[in-house]
Amino acid sequence: MYPLTTSLPIILLNLPAISQALYDLYDNVRDGQDNLHSGLDSALQLHHALFETCQGEALSHLPEAAKQMTRLGTLRALDPKLVERTFSTLSLILRTMSPFLLKPSAEAQEALKGTWTEVRPYLKPKANKKYVRKCIADAWAGIIRKARSEGLARLVDILLENEAEGLEAVWTNSLKGTSHNLHSRALSVIGLLLDRLIATESPTQLVTLNLVFTALVHHCSSSTIVPVIDLILARLGPAATSESSTSKSSPRAGTSTSILSVLSTVLLVRKGKRYPEAQLKPTMGKLQALLPSLEQVKGRIAEDDIEWRRHYVLCVMGSLQAGKLTQWLSPGVALIDGVWTRLVSRLFEQLDISLTYRKHAKPLRSSARSSI
Repeated sequence: MYPLTTSLPIILLNLPAISQALYDLYDNVRDGQDNLHSGLDSALQLHHALFETCQGEALSHLPEAAKQMTRLGTLRALDPKLVERTFSTLSLILRTMSPFLLKPSAEAQEALKGTWTEVRPYLKPKANKKYVRKCIADAWAGIIRKARSEGLARLVDILLENEAEGLEAVWTNSLKGTSHNLHSRALSVIGLLLDRLIATESPTQLVTLNLVFTALVHHCSSSTIVPVIDLILARLGPAATSESSTSKSSPRAGTSTSILSVLSTVLLVRKGKRYPEAQLKPTMGKLQALLPSLEQVKGRIAEDDIEWRRHYVLCVMGSLQAGKLTQWLSPGVALIDGVWTRLVSRLFEQLDISLTYRKHAKPLRSSARSSI
């Protein structure tokens, strides 16, 4: 490699040959051996230096480099120091290349999709070891944290395009900060994820986001999670849903079932102990404002309406569980009364009508009963 790296123009001219030399060395690293004397550690450092030197010119080589390094990091019996070096090198390379990956050009989009396609299979929980998933999530989190505005929107769309299993690890690692805080870019990412969820109502995205919010509740304190709850509450109601995702004949006036599900998750995790007390009354107020929508869907048997009612009641239960006497008296009593009037009392009325009918109905003949 030395004759091919004497100057920057020569390096750029021979970039494919240099990359192939590194790939050939990686191919010689065998499974089932520690490979301590294979030269892998030095080669990985050189590979990182190559991307730092060439930067945007090496963009097209990134997917193959990611493929090779993820394969190396999962080899059986590889020395732990080399495993750490492999994944740390991948993380450094992705951070180095992130400004070029997030550009709107076709080449950048192709490289971003290709790189994500190579690392995505290593996020599956059952197919990979825990440390592999964590290392891949940490490496990709570096790209998410560097993304801004339109670049972040493009990145989120690509990651959600095929809805990979285990994607919650990537989002969680990119959102967490130090000392029970959120990362500085967390709110922008969460806002985009919630908007995409409302637009698509995808069951897979909903499962992923519920796992992400569960992890955030465990990680954050009751004070640091307040901005996250504000984002959820801002999207809870008719005004929060876009016209494109709202049917004109919808009886719920565009209130998203998915947002109700996310809110119920945040309320019920840890029995609501991490839910900020100052946010309980606004939350109950939002739920109280949705009582007319509950009135409209109370007798419907469509699956969507049943799910909406279920998640709405879960939100009410969670807010009462997290609250104290002050919140129970106001607006808790009015909220309970509204739910009881629209759901529970109606069931008792139906039961009363059924019992009255059975009491006054004439007994049927045996021939009539058999025909029925």
